Amino acid sequence: MHCPQKNVTREEVIHYLASSSIYGNLCLFVGAGFSKELVGDEALSWGELLMRAAHLLDIDFDFSDMKLIGTGYPEIASLICREYCVSKGVDLKESILQLKEKVAELTCWYPKDEKKKLYASHIDLLDPAWVVTTNYDLVIESLLPGRSVTIGPDQPLVFPKGRTPVYHLHGVRTHPEKIVLCREDYTALFRPNEYRQIKLALTLKESTTLLLGYSLGDDNVLTAFDWSRNVFDEEIKTYPSEVVQVVRMAEPRVQPYRGHNGALIIETSNLEDFFSELMPVVLKRKNNEELLSKKLDGVCDQLVKNPEDSVIKFIDNPVFRAVTLSIINASSYAPLIDGFIPFIDKCIDKTFERSLPYGHFEGYGQGLVLVLDILDAYGPSNMPPALFHKIANAFQRQVPFIGLKIGQSHMAGRLWDNKKSTLPIEQLKELKNYAQSKGWSDMVELLSTAPQLSQALSSKVLITKLIASSDKSV
Repeated sequence: MHCPQKNVTREEVIHYLASSSIYGNLCLFVGAGFSKELVGDEALSWGELLMRAAHLLDIDFDFSDMKLIGTGYPEIASLICREYCVSKGVDLKESILQLKEKVAELTCWYPKDEKKKLYASHIDLLDPAWVVTTNYDLVIESLLPGRSVTIGPDQPLVFPKGRTPVYHLHGVRTHPEKIVLCREDYTALFRPNEYRQIKLALTLKESTTLLLGYSLGDDNVLTAFDWSRNVFDEEIKTYPSEVVQVVRMAEPRVQPYRGHNGALIIETSNLEDFFSELMPVVLKRKNNEELLSKKLDGVCDQLVKNPEDSVIKFIDNPVFRAVTLSIINASSYAPLIDGFIPFIDKCIDKTFERSLPYGHFEGYGQGLVLVLDILDAYGPSNMPPALFHKIANAFQRQVPFIGLKIGQSHMAGRLWDNKKSTLPIEQLKELKNYAQSKGWSDMVELLSTAPQLSQALSSKVLITKLIASSDKSV
């Protein structure tokens, strides 16, 4: 499911987020508002943090100065550091480090127990693939005990299997010297090919990103967001990818809408209300996935552990065959797909076994039915390579018996004549390429009777002749 660009409903957004959680590419982008929700008044805003840090450094910085109106916090942090240089007689590098250490001390906060328990269960069920945060604190890690990996801005986004990476885009309080705080720090973020910018843009491109307590305000984040939207356009999306921003409002709108930056905005009175909408849908979807998994286990057991009866049904019962193929084709369940491949071998062997008695040619036709039905079910580009290999080999075994001559299956010959014009040319070309690589000339000859393939070959020959003729005239 992919979110439409216009007229998307609130229910569609909620279901979309649940789908991304199940797909496995949900990214939580956590800002200061998220920490504020879990910690309370102890958590400080950017402005409050700088004011408190300046006070601890004994800097009499006038935050009410009218000249500061419209000035960004990184610039204000730099101004505080310069004033510290003058008043304390230290160089700029030392003053920046002193300010960062105070900020690190002031961000030593953790969620309240009741909030921690509630949101830990939410995050556990959402099971994000990764978390990106502009916060210095470790609030999000406290919700993922034993599961999270804290990654700082100077580290690659690499993590062990089964762990949730928490990528601190602006640094983490346990390493004050690496904190991104002042204008000088932000300048470094925009160097050409800067890892953090590239990785953030790729993360946004490859994920459904849920913004919690963050307003898409930092220039480096906006730059990455813009890059992710414009690096290339996909005509067909094969995975969920969207930026959904949760915005707290006193009187939230019911329906979501697009913000000026292109993010899909969903309003709520507070984060708890938003999660009370989202989590029941996620839970229901995951329960359905578990039920589906059990059903797929049942199908797998039937095909793999008890194949005898299933082989007969798959050959003789077109309804059972169609349902089985639709389940397997729509499923990403690896054990089922892996089990289906040897099952097909058993089915093809059974059709040849039926044709062993003298004059029993119908088995060859039944085998061709299986091959054509599987090709039809998967279409031109969706078949697993291992299954294609099996089908191509099965088809080659049948080729000598497909036709209307003596010693051939007339049923198979009529079936091929009726179906060959409906096969996608991509499948025919792939089968022919494989047959040529194996030296199966009889299979190449049979495939060439398909009109769409013969027309394509004729056009290619004509173009080649025209080019050759043109070269001679020159």
